[in-house]
Amino acid sequence: MINAIIADDNKDLCMLLANELNTTKDIKVIEMLSDGSHIIQEIKRLHPQIIILDLKLPGKNGLQIIEEIENDDEIKTKVIVLSGENAYVAKLRDSRCVISYIGKGDFKEISMKIKEISHRMDKKSINQLILDYLLDLGFSTTNSGTDLMKDCIRVFLLKRKKDIKLKELIKIVSKINIIESYKVKNNIHTSTKAAWNTGNQQHIIEKLKLGATEALSPKKVITMSRYYIDID
Repeated sequence: MINAIIADDNKDLCMLLANELNTTKDIKVIEMLSDGSHIIQEIKRLHPQIIILDLKLPGKNGLQIIEEIENDDEIKTKVIVLSGENAYVAKLRDSRCVISYIGKGDFKEISMKIKEISHRMDKKSINQLILDYLLDLGFSTTNSGTDLMKDCIRVFLLKRKKDIKLKELIKIVSKINIIESYKVKNNIHTSTKAAWNTGNQQHIIEKLKLGATEALSPKKVITMSRYYIDID
């Protein structure tokens, strides 16, 4: 779920757009603003992933707000510019925080484009969700096998199968990373063994429902991921 702020001096557009966007599970509008004066303050308070920003705002215009976002390392919010003014948009081509430009028009068309962007952003977080899951099991980011395990889990989840042969996953990940299959296999086994030996074994046993004499295995880590990582 992506949290968003809408900043536009057209209050009717803000309301229509917010109602439309809130019908999807991909995005939630957490605030609407019609004046630019307090936008930076609200971004720092609410930490939204995106702000849908009109460039012509009273108090402080969109260009000034984007400049402040660019110059503040603590702000991670991305900007979707809502403007049909080509002259203004041209000034923002080098802005790192701006991820899209949407011209003003029918609000349903605007909302559709924003939903598409937020959906793509949300899907990018799959990697982080998988990494969080692995770190919780004791995997280390310094172990090369962890990244390969992460790829195996991502493929498994995207395939949407209840079970899948580890050999098949290894072949797919091998092609993705241009690494020999045996190296992928060895690395994920090594990282899994390290997680088991250095991690909290009782926590792992309870989380993955391991048997009394069962050690952690790559297949168990992968198949159990579907219970902890929601990619819908």
